[in-house]
Amino acid sequence: MIESYIIHIRVTEDAVYATAPPPPYSSPENKKARVIVVAVRKSGRVRMHKARENDDGSFSIGKTWMLDDLTAIQIYDNLTPTSLLQEQQKQWASNVGVVVTIGKAYYWQTANHKERDFFIGSLVKIFKKYTGGKVPKLIGFDDKQRQALAGDASEVQQHSSQSPPPLPSQPPQARQQQVPP
Repeated sequence: MIESYIIHIRVTEDAVYATAPPPPYSSPENKKARVIVVAVRKSGRVRMHKARENDDGSFSIGKTWMLDDLTAIQIYDNLTPTSLLQEQQKQWASNVGVVVTIGKAYYWQTANHKERDFFIGSLVKIFKKYTGGKVPKLIGFDDKQRQALAGDASEVQQHSSQSPPPLPSQPPQARQQQVPP
C-alpha cells in the first residue's frame, strides 16, 4: 500500500464559485459532489486528495495537494464582515461552509456543521503532527475554537484574525520596474 487512509469528508463545491460561498441563485448544475481524503504515504508525507465517486463506488482523484501547503482554514461562524459582500457570503456559508487555502482557496460546503467541525479539527491535528507543531491560519474562529484547535501555539494568535484580508478593489495591474540609469 502506497498510502494509508486517515480521514475523509463529503463536500459540495460550486464550479462557478469555487473560492467563496455561492449565492443562493447559483444553478444546481454548478454543484459537484466531491470527497476530500487525507492520507499518509509510507514516507510520512501527508497528502490531501479531492475525488469524485464513480457510479460503481470507486473514486477518481482529480486533485492532490501536499498537506504542508495548507496555509489557512476559514469558516464564517464568527467572521466580522467588513463589506456587504462578506456579509452575504457569511449568510450563504451559514455554519457548514469552509474555505481551505492550499495553494489557492477552495470553498467547500459540508452536510452539517458537526461534520465540518470534526474534519477541521482532525485536519489541524494532522497538520500539527506532520509539520512539527505548526498551525494554519485560522480565520472566522472564536478564541475558544482557536485554542481548542491550536492548543498552545502562540504564533497562531499572530496569524489568525476574525476577518479575512481585504480584497483588492481592482485587479492587480502589471507594474513596470524602474531601473536606475
